Order: sequence, then C-alpha cells, then structure tokens
Amino acid sequence: EPPEQDLSQVPSFLRPLRPLPSTAELAALPVRRWVFERRQNMWAINGQFLDINVPRAQIPLGGMEVWELASVDNGWDHPIHIHFEEGRILSKTTDGRNVVIPAHERGRKDVFVVNGRTTIRVLLRFRDYKGKYVMHCHNLIHEDHSMMLRWDIV
Repeated sequence: EPPEQDLSQVPSFLRPLRPLPSTAELAALPVRRWVFERRQNMWAINGQFLDINVPRAQIPLGGMEVWELASVDNGWDHPIHIHFEEGRILSKTTDGRNVVIPAHERGRKDVFVVNGRTTIRVLLRFRDYKGKYVMHCHNLIHEDHSMMLRWDIV
C-alpha cells in the first residue's frame, strides 16, 4: 500500500501532435508491406519465418517510411509491436473498405492491432539511433512460431 493516495490526473490539454506530412510528401515516401499470415502450421511475415541473423529491412538513420501492416487470415488478431519508434496510423481498411480510425488509435503508438482482413498504413520516422530492432506479434504463440522479423537502422 502506498503511504499516500495518488491524486494525479491526466491534464485537460496535452501537447499537440506534430502535423502529418502532406499527401504529396506521403506519396513520395518508401512503402513496405508486411503481411501477417499462417504458413505451414506456423505464423509468418511475408511468407517467411524469423532468421534473427538476417535483417528484412535496412532503413537509413533519419529516414521516414510508410509501413503497411496486413492480415490476410480472417479470424485472427495480430497486435503488432514495432520496436524503437512510435508511429501514427494514416489509414485503415478492412475487406478493401476504409475504416474510421478510432480516437484511441489517432495518437503515437508502437502496437497496432491488425485483425480480420485488415491493412493499416503507419507513418514511421527512424530518428536518433542506429541498431538492430524487431517487429513481432504480441500473441505469444504467434511470436514463438516465428511471426517476428529483424530490421535495422543504418
């Protein structure tokens, strides 16, 4: 038990989010598509299983990209955790139809729930640090069955 009651509160005004790039700027960015799927009774990304020794993407320090996180298997939810940097959801489609992004998904995030036949487009900036990072599904059985990949900032 704490010695005193915690009376902290979320402030009524939070720091504003940095504006998103213009439509033209977004169109000029590299796009990577990551498909989360079942393969050979295991879980894969773009049909491949984890090989921690091989980066599946190399991004220059200071770069900015759009990552498409897609699920093609109806009925499975994949909470995808991208290590290193938070991103912003640009759009979401399910079965090819645009979905309104809920308020709780409009801020900066590092876990994106891809469910059903959904594609989420995420803006990521790769600032500050070079290194080796991972992206994986937070469903432990999916992660344990290779729904993970390594990516590097170079």
